[in-house]
Amino acid sequence: MDLQIKASNSIPKNGVEIKYLLLDPKTAKGKVIARGSNLTGKYTWLPSLDDNGKKILVAAIYDNKGNFLSGDSIIVNIDTLPSVSLNGVKNGQVIDGNISLSASINFLASYVKYEIINLNKNKTNLTTELDPWGPYNWSPMVDESGNYSIKVIAYDENNKGYSSEYINVKVEVPYKLGFSGVTKDMTINKPVNLSATRNFNVTETEYILRDPNTGVEEVLKKQGYGSYKWFPGPEYSGTKELLVRVKDTLGIIHQTQGITVKLSGKPNLILEGVGPKQVITSEVKLKALSNVGIASVDYILINPAKGTKKVLGSGQNPSVEYKFVPTKEILGYSHIKAIGVYNGKAIESEEIPIKIYLGKVYGPKPIIAKDKFLGVASNLAKESWKNTGMSASLQTAQAILETGWGQSVPVDKYTGKSSNNLFGIKGKGTAGSVISNTWEEYNGTKFRIDAEFRAYNNINESWANHKELLLKAERYGIFREVMHNSTQGAWALRRAGYATDSGYPIKLMNIIKQYKLDELDKIGI
Repeated sequence: MDLQIKASNSIPKNGVEIKYLLLDPKTAKGKVIARGSNLTGKYTWLPSLDDNGKKILVAAIYDNKGNFLSGDSIIVNIDTLPSVSLNGVKNGQVIDGNISLSASINFLASYVKYEIINLNKNKTNLTTELDPWGPYNWSPMVDESGNYSIKVIAYDENNKGYSSEYINVKVEVPYKLGFSGVTKDMTINKPVNLSATRNFNVTETEYILRDPNTGVEEVLKKQGYGSYKWFPGPEYSGTKELLVRVKDTLGIIHQTQGITVKLSGKPNLILEGVGPKQVITSEVKLKALSNVGIASVDYILINPAKGTKKVLGSGQNPSVEYKFVPTKEILGYSHIKAIGVYNGKAIESEEIPIKIYLGKVYGPKPIIAKDKFLGVASNLAKESWKNTGMSASLQTAQAILETGWGQSVPVDKYTGKSSNNLFGIKGKGTAGSVISNTWEEYNGTKFRIDAEFRAYNNINESWANHKELLLKAERYGIFREVMHNSTQGAWALRRAGYATDSGYPIKLMNIIKQYKLDELDKIGI
C-alpha cells in the first residue's frame, strides 16, 4: 500500500522527517509503518495480519530533534487477505540448471520456506527459514531430473503459514563438470587443492597433467571422489595443462578442458602449523611439507633484533608433527622457519613472523549484571529510536545477541582493559582500542592473530558509534529503508552482509518475541 501526503503550505518549515503511524483507536498507541526525509514523497507500507481491524492512520511531521510538529489522521478499516505467489518459474517450464526463486507477499512475513516435491520419487524437500524479500537459488542435480511441484509458504508473526499455488515444472539437467583450484597461466610453486565441481554423482575421479605439445597425459591422482592436494616437484617444469576426468554411475566418461599452468620446477619446503603474526601462547604442532624427498628437517627460531637463532628440533622426521611448546627461554624470538636437505643442499621455508607470549591472557568479560542489561539496553535503544527512527526492539535484540546479555564484551587480552564495545567493531574508538583475537588462515591452518577492536569510554559511546555505522555506511542503504520495522530490518541486515550467520535474523526475531521487545517500538501522538 502506498502512503503519501499532498504538498501544502501548512507543512512546517523546520520539518525534517515524516512518519506514518498506525494507532489503536482505544489506546492511541501503535507503531511506525513508514518513515523518511522526503515529506511529500511516496512510501510503501506492508501491513501485518495483526493490523486487521479499525485503526487510526496518522501522517506526522517531526523536527531534527524528534519533536512532533504537526500531522493529520484518518480512520481506516484494514482487512488484509493473505496472498502469496511464487516467482521465478512458470507452469510447464523446463529447468536445465540453477534457478532463482522468490516470493510476492501482500503482508509482513517473518520468513518463508520453499517446498519442492519430486513427483517421480514422491520425495519432498522443505527449506529452512529464508528471507521473504531475498532470492532462493535451487540447483538440482542430474539424478534429480523429473517432474516437480513447487510452492512457497510465507509465515506471519504468529508462525502461521500461507501457501502459494503449486507450480509444476520439469527438470532436465545436462551434465556439467568444472575444475577448480587453479586458474589460467597460474604459476604453481606451492600446494594447490584440485577439485572437480559437478552436478552428478561419480564412481571415479582422475586429476590429470597433460603436455600441451605432445598430448601425453599423466594421472596425478585416481580416487572415487573429492579434492586432491598437489605439490609439484622439480620433475615438473614449464607450461602444462591440468584437467579432471570422471566416470559417472552409468560408466560414462566426462572431462574438462585443460587449464594452462606454469610449473616452477624448483624444490620447495612449506612450514605448516603456524601463520604470519600468530600469537603463540601454548603448544602448536609444526610440520614440514616438501615437493622433494627430504630425510629430516630442522625447525629454527630467529631473533632478528639480535641476529640469533635457536634450533627447536634437529633432525626431525618431516612426515611427523613436531610439538613446539613455548618457554621463557625463547621470548623475544619473532620468526620461525624449517630447513631440510635435498641433494646435499639446504632448502628453507619462508620465515614466518610470530609472537610468543606466556603471560596472562584476558578473555571477554561482563559489562553489567545480566539481570540489569535489558533495562540499560532498552533505554539506549529508545533514545536512539527517537533520534534515528531505527527500531528500538531490533537494536535491543542485537545487543542481547552479540554480547550474551552483556556478559561477553571484548577486553584487551594483555591488560584486561575494558573496551565497552558492545558490537565487536574493529578499529579505533573514542578511547582508542584494545587487542583481541581474530581468525586467519595460512597454508591450510586456521589460527588466531591480534587485532584492534574499538574501545569506548562507556557503552553509550559504543551504542552511538554502532548506529552511526548503520546510518552512514553505503552497504547498509537497504537496511535504512526499512529500519523502522524489526522484521524487515533484521533480514535487510543479513542481506547487507552484517552477519555471516544465516540464522541471524531468526535469532533476533525470536529474542524480540520471547521478551516482548516490540513494546519498545510503540508510539503515540
